[in-house]
Amino acid sequence: MRKITITTVLLLFALLIIGSCGKKEKKNTSALQELSKPDITALQALPFGAKALLIPDMDSLNIKQVGKPKVVRPQDASAFLGGSVDRYLQYDFIGLVAAKYTVRGTTVSVEIAEFAEPEDAYGHYATLRPDGTTTSRLGAESFVMGATRYFTRGTFVVTLSADKASETNMKAVDLLAEQINNHLTGKLSPPAFYMMFPYRDKIIPSTKFYRYNYLGVPKLDNVYTTDYVIEGDTMTLFLTMDESGGQLIYLESYAESAGKR
Repeated sequence: MRKITITTVLLLFALLIIGSCGKKEKKNTSALQELSKPDITALQALPFGAKALLIPDMDSLNIKQVGKPKVVRPQDASAFLGGSVDRYLQYDFIGLVAAKYTVRGTTVSVEIAEFAEPEDAYGHYATLRPDGTTTSRLGAESFVMGATRYFTRGTFVVTLSADKASETNMKAVDLLAEQINNHLTGKLSPPAFYMMFPYRDKIIPSTKFYRYNYLGVPKLDNVYTTDYVIEGDTMTLFLTMDESGGQLIYLESYAESAGKR
C-alpha cells in the first residue's frame, strides 16, 4: 500500500503569524543540517534508583530473585545494549536494571528501563509494539510477543521473558508483571495528545511518539503520530506543539530543500 504522511501541527495562532512573518526571510540553512540529539551527560546525571524498582522476594506467591541484578546507565549503554542502544537513547534513556526471578519454578528475565519523561517511555515502548497487535491495560498499555510481555507505566518500560511460550510460563510472566506494575508508580494512561486524533479509520494501536527529528527532519521534535487506512492507502497524521512557529519553519525549509510537498 502507498503511505501518505499528512501534517497536523498544533500552533498558537498569534505566535504563528508573528514567528512566520519575522523569521521566514532569515532562514538559517545551516541549522537545517543540525539534528537534535540527547544530552548523554545530562541524562547520566539524573538519579536512577535501580534497586528500588525491583520487587522483593514474595514467598506467598513463590517469587524469588536469583543472581545479581545488572544496572546500566546511559554512558555504558552501548556495551550492554549493542545495536539496540539508539532505540533507547533517542528517548532520553536514564538507566535500566536487569534481573532474573523464579516464579513458581519458572525462570523469568526482567528488564525495567526508565526514561526522562512518560512520553519518552511510551515512545520507546511503541517502537517495540507492532501496529494492530492486541493490547491490554496492564500499566498504561501492554502486549505479548512470543514468550515476552512488554508494558509501560509512567516513565518506565518493563520487559519480561520466559525461555519459551507455554501456558505455564506465560502465567508466571504475567504474575510477575502484575507485581512489578503494582510496585511502580506513574501514569496509567498513554499521553493525552492521542485523544486529539480522529477515531474513524484509525489503525489500533499505531500511536507513536518521536522525541527527535521526526521523518529525519532536523529539529522536528516531540511529535505524536497515528496511522490510518483510507481507501486502501496507509496515512500518518502527526501533531506537535509549536508555540514559536519554529518547527513549521524547519519543516517548510526541509520540504523546499528536498523538493517535497
